[in-house]
Amino acid sequence: MTLSQNRADSVVWYFASKGVANARLVASGRGEAEPRATNETEAGRQLNRRVEIYAKPIIEGQESNAYQTP
Repeated sequence: MTLSQNRADSVVWYFASKGVANARLVASGRGEAEPRATNETEAGRQLNRRVEIYAKPIIEGQESNAYQTP
């Protein structure tokens, strides 16, 4: 879980360093809690080393919705 959280934190740091508002960024490591594939094969382990990004648009008049997590 630590590795997963560190990977998520690194992605958040990257986007923040590129100007994305911190309030719009959430890091959530899933690790062993939510694997995408089996860890019994190299291919499965490779699929589990991932970062998923959900991007919500900022719509005029609905700006606060962009800051709510999916």
